[in-house]
Amino acid sequence: MVSILVSATLLGTTAACATKSGTDDAAVGVTDDVIRLGLLSDLTGPFKAPAEQQNLGIQLYWDQKNADGGACGRQVELVTRDHGYDPQRAIALAGELNDSVLAYQISVGSPTSMAIRAELEENEIMAIAMSWSPDLGESPSLVVPGTYFGAEMVDALDYLIEEGRVAAGDKVGHIYFQGDFGEPALEGLTYAGEQNDIAVEAVQIDPSITDLTAQVAELRKKGVSAIFLNAAPPQLASVAGLSEAQGLDVPIVASMGGYAPQLLDTNIAATLEERVLVVGSVTAYGADEPAAVAVRDLYAKSGSKVPPSQMVVLGYAISAVMDAAMEKACADSELSRDSLWKVFHGDFQIDTQGATVPLDYSTPGVSPSSQVIVLRPDKSVPGGLEVVEKDYAGPTVAKFLDR
Repeated sequence: MVSILVSATLLGTTAACATKSGTDDAAVGVTDDVIRLGLLSDLTGPFKAPAEQQNLGIQLYWDQKNADGGACGRQVELVTRDHGYDPQRAIALAGELNDSVLAYQISVGSPTSMAIRAELEENEIMAIAMSWSPDLGESPSLVVPGTYFGAEMVDALDYLIEEGRVAAGDKVGHIYFQGDFGEPALEGLTYAGEQNDIAVEAVQIDPSITDLTAQVAELRKKGVSAIFLNAAPPQLASVAGLSEAQGLDVPIVASMGGYAPQLLDTNIAATLEERVLVVGSVTAYGADEPAAVAVRDLYAKSGSKVPPSQMVVLGYAISAVMDAAMEKACADSELSRDSLWKVFHGDFQIDTQGATVPLDYSTPGVSPSSQVIVLRPDKSVPGGLEVVEKDYAGPTVAKFLDR
């Protein structure tokens, strides 16, 4: 198992694996002194805030690694481009970056990552995609940094059942966006419901709808015992506030992308802390895990004004995943797109030291994990989330993934 946290052992392997004398001059993005990684991000579009936080985590990781000698004896240079969540702009920018970077440290967004998928595959370029969509996981070029959305919702329902908050014969609501965020989640939740005699009342909404008065009223009328949400923070805010106002006192479970710590600065903070759970593949910024402790230390030294959050931990974690893959590639061979491709398509398991759920990329196209981290909003802790249960896998998820 490859540990992705920078350690004395990992740094000690750098000189051994960085055999520069035989460097292939044709290795795109790799010179004797520098490795170039692309950041295809959204710095002006709808995901500007989380993208800035992810990019900060990436910068914190590589600044520290470069100060300690770099990866494979080389300094890592980050080349950032902003697509503004526009798939056509992503294609144009990838056309530029593909000639100069070894791999993509980050590709933000499902539609934008899917837009560049064909060219990535044609050139055998690896990219870590900021989505947990199974559609992205089907690409040999796109690395999903955690549990697929469907399996995530299976675990979420199992967790509520084990906690005694939902039982056989109950109904649960699911409010979701159309597309590869909400639809795979609905598939997983429906499967888990069928396995446990729980009916799912599904409500599809457009991302532009932020007043969910009618939807919450309908779920209340149907007598749901919990509400699951695969939407954005504005929809979570609406559901939390309206359910409180309408007397629908049930748990609300949001996928990680549906929560933002800034919601704790609003008038629904108490409701969030009392009734909301957040499930995902990344630990809390304030967690006791070694990776989170390292992130907080680097953040404090950086003087950054970007809000600290779970997304900063995610950026740090995916950087360490890429680092571990590159170190393994240059230990096995010369560092190149080909050697990096072989790492991600071989026997590659990663212990993230608590930054994420355990990750296993040994079977391409399969969810790299079956586990989730369950978190609770908490205004009193840095980053606004507290870990309730780490690396949780319920009794139903293995059957779901083996279908």
